[in-house]
Amino acid sequence: MKSRVWGLDLLRAVAVLGVLLSHIQPHTQVNFFQKLLPVGPIFGVELFFVLSGFLIGQILIREFCERRFEFSAALGFMRRRWYRTLPNYYLFFLITLLIQPVPFSTFAPFLVFFQNAFTKPIAGFYGVTWSLTIEEIFYVSFPLALVVLARFRISINAKLWVSIIAFILFPMLARYFFYDSDVYGNADYRKAVILRLDAIAFGVLFALIKVRYALIWKSLSKQGMWLLFPFWYFFMFNRAPVLKLEDWALIYFPLCSACMATMLPFFDSLKSNASIFSKPVTFLAAISYSLYLCHIPVIIIVNRYLNTEKLLTGHYLEFVYVCLSILLAYLVFIAWEMPMTRLRDR
Repeated sequence: MKSRVWGLDLLRAVAVLGVLLSHIQPHTQVNFFQKLLPVGPIFGVELFFVLSGFLIGQILIREFCERRFEFSAALGFMRRRWYRTLPNYYLFFLITLLIQPVPFSTFAPFLVFFQNAFTKPIAGFYGVTWSLTIEEIFYVSFPLALVVLARFRISINAKLWVSIIAFILFPMLARYFFYDSDVYGNADYRKAVILRLDAIAFGVLFALIKVRYALIWKSLSKQGMWLLFPFWYFFMFNRAPVLKLEDWALIYFPLCSACMATMLPFFDSLKSNASIFSKPVTFLAAISYSLYLCHIPVIIIVNRYLNTEKLLTGHYLEFVYVCLSILLAYLVFIAWEMPMTRLRDR
């Protein structure tokens, strides 16, 4: 825990609570979190994308700068990433399949992270994993792009800039050229892998600034989160103007990610915290991945076997969902996630 950055843990905790309570809200018709911080329902996942790109991007960029980045290096990075993410994913995939059986043709794409490669996830089965699919495919495709660029005789910084800009521009162009209002809706654009890789790339962009441009990063740490204050206020609190779908696809997504990313320098500078919130925030951040994956199965199990929706309502029901989800996430974190993560270092 000593190596954790409390400010980033705070962002992670806020993001996972936003996701958790927004998914609980249809069952309870209340959302305690939104009374405290009325963030929009998309805020949590979009913040996860940018934060993930920032954290994992630093690892990739440092490896790329320190040695010749061959395919073996990319594969080593992927292996470490898979030890961190796949055991939890497949555990809750199996749990979901047991409590919510579906035909093989429905769940098969989930086995290889193909469920939302080109469109929104298949309805009716573990749809919450759409964001994880975007991350997993990014962390396969981006290192491979670095392997290719490593062979070009240009500076390291130029190679990194080219790769990041490409991963920002390509999804934007894809959204533009593949836009068809008769076929795609906002949910399709938001959840299709091929159209959302730029969300993570913005986090990697700020990782590049931190690793390679220390003076700029130091300056941003003092004022960065305020640079786009009017815009990220819109996105957090759902005050953005109504946009046509083509504007949503081209403008809203990249601007939303950019605004999220501007908060990173400030929160990254908050290395520790001595308040009463310090440990709860760190705890939620540590179990956030397990919590993200387990809360939907918890809702299904609680409703199906405990008949909770008929016994409780409102904030009482919300409290039960949250507590049971956190309890299960903690148990999985201790008994499964951490042991699996340690294997990557052997």
